[in-house]
Amino acid sequence: MNRRTLLAASLAAAATAAVSGCGSGSGRKPGELEVLYRVEKTWPHLEKMLKEAKKEYEAAHKGVTVKLTPVQGSSEDYYTKLALLNRSPGSAPDVYFHDTFQVNADVAAKKLAPLDSYLAKWPDWEKQFPESLRQAARGLDGKTYGVPISTDNRGLWYNKDVFKSAGLPENWAPKTWDDILDAARTIKRKVRGVTRSACTPRRSTARAPPCRASRCSCTALPAAPSSTTASGWRGARESPTP
Repeated sequence: MNRRTLLAASLAAAATAAVSGCGSGSGRKPGELEVLYRVEKTWPHLEKMLKEAKKEYEAAHKGVTVKLTPVQGSSEDYYTKLALLNRSPGSAPDVYFHDTFQVNADVAAKKLAPLDSYLAKWPDWEKQFPESLRQAARGLDGKTYGVPISTDNRGLWYNKDVFKSAGLPENWAPKTWDDILDAARTIKRKVRGVTRSACTPRRSTARAPPCRASRCSCTALPAAPSSTTASGWRGARESPTP
């Protein structure tokens, strides 16, 4: 993602304020725009990009100061702080980073404002973002409430022994969701005692499979490091998800 994309995502979307407009809080200085985000060790480039965006935005908008507010801690810590800040227009940030699956809840709670009028003036919105990504921050009302700026990888793991019993190839490499569904239906039809699980492991190791259930089949799990393998298990593929 380039700086121009980030700039639009985090600053031009200043309408993503909780209930009231920016600068209305008692602790907010006139002309100040606050951006709340979580410090993630696995994404050290975020702060660098935000600082660059801050400089560019302030240079292009004289009289406006961008206040970057980092939050240390876990994801739970971040969302707890965000929830507390959003309880009052006086403390709510103007722009904040959010998981897209939580957009509709915040829309229903009247914490977000639609950005469609801003995005309509931004040519890169349609040029750089495919429709699947533009839908990610779209509410049930059809309006857009955020701009996706990142994604992650999810690993799909399967038990080779279960696949062998079902007559499926050991080196299974699905290319579509239908391939995955077909494999799951085949296992359900041919193999008894298989646990259909969506468990999330603490960490995969060479001695322990990424799922505690001994006969798990197709399970979407965080990808294990490529250097670790589990007996009887194989990672089918990694795919980005918005």
